[in-house]
Amino acid sequence: MTIKLRPLYVVLALSLALTGVSHAYPEWTENAGLDFWNENQMQLDLNVANRRGRDLEEQSHTIAQRLEYRESVIQDLFAARIVFSEAVARFRFLCETQPDAMRLLKQNFAGESVDESVAKQVWSFAQVYLRVIPPNDPLRNRLLNEAGELLPADYVARTR
Repeated sequence: MTIKLRPLYVVLALSLALTGVSHAYPEWTENAGLDFWNENQMQLDLNVANRRGRDLEEQSHTIAQRLEYRESVIQDLFAARIVFSEAVARFRFLCETQPDAMRLLKQNFAGESVDESVAKQVWSFAQVYLRVIPPNDPLRNRLLNEAGELLPADYVARTR
């Protein structure tokens, strides 16, 4: 029985070529998913990604809860269960419970005071509902007057 050496030489040449390329450009094995010898690092990366995913999911849930709360405050405002200043107080409380909320509030709703910034945020949420209320409706007039007590006149006048 004779052994054919040509297939052995081909396999050997390919193995040497792959080894040389892997040594010269180690990232190609990573990109191709062939770096099986790096399993521990891959497991660590997977654990970090899973942890990050859980953190993002928790943040998403928190954001959804905060939006639901704000929406319920605005609904109370339009149902005349609370006045505009109470809505501002509730929004402010919510902002004070979140570390970055105040920074974002001041960035997005610049005002001369925190209360003015929060009032602008409440007013922006209220705009959605105000668009569908007729101009002479008593509720609309009440809200415009209450908002006018906490916001600059020109800010509220843009809504009239």
